[in-house]
Amino acid sequence: MNRVPMWHKKAKELRAEGLTFREIAEQLNRSLNGVYNICRHVECPVQNRGRPLNEKEWYKEAKGLRAEGHTLQSIADRFGVSRERIRQITIDIKCPVNNRGGDRRSETWNK
Repeated sequence: MNRVPMWHKKAKELRAEGLTFREIAEQLNRSLNGVYNICRHVECPVQNRGRPLNEKEWYKEAKGLRAEGHTLQSIADRFGVSRERIRQITIDIKCPVNNRGGDRRSETWNK
């Protein structure tokens, strides 16, 4: 008998309600990858959660936020995507604030 864990069913229900993969993972105390693998084929009624409908519009907004000094994670949370996706979109933007507490390479690079 093939038993499906209870959290799989709950995760799919939450996804069908419109929650993001991250929100489901946090609510069920599961890994983001695990939730994604279970729920990736479940249709979500809220496709552009937190984002303007036109993809290029939210790209522009994300780049603007990065140029203002927002962290990759804060932008990712706002648009419901991964930090890595925001990094890819904003790679050409020079952030005026170094959110890592200083570029340690630059201190010793020329020594």
